[in-house]
Amino acid sequence: MINISWNRFDNAVKKAALLYKDKTLSGVYGIPRGGLCLAVALSHYLKIELLETPYENCLIGDDIYDSGKTLEKYKNYKNSSYFVLI
Repeated sequence: MINISWNRFDNAVKKAALLYKDKTLSGVYGIPRGGLCLAVALSHYLKIELLETPYENCLIGDDIYDSGKTLEKYKNYKNSSYFVLI
């Protein structure tokens, strides 16, 4: 298990928000379970909607990129962006 501090989490969210602040996004979707905290934080920083399901042109977030199998399921959302914490 990988543990990060809340301070490090907040810093990563702030950096991600800077990367996406000028993009027009339909909202933020967090891949359950690990991406949910990340998506909530990003939606607050970016002041955009937290999505219950992913849409085209949204930001899709997850906590860990390991094998890539989880994100593979979300690759067909046109113009979407992806952010992974670790």
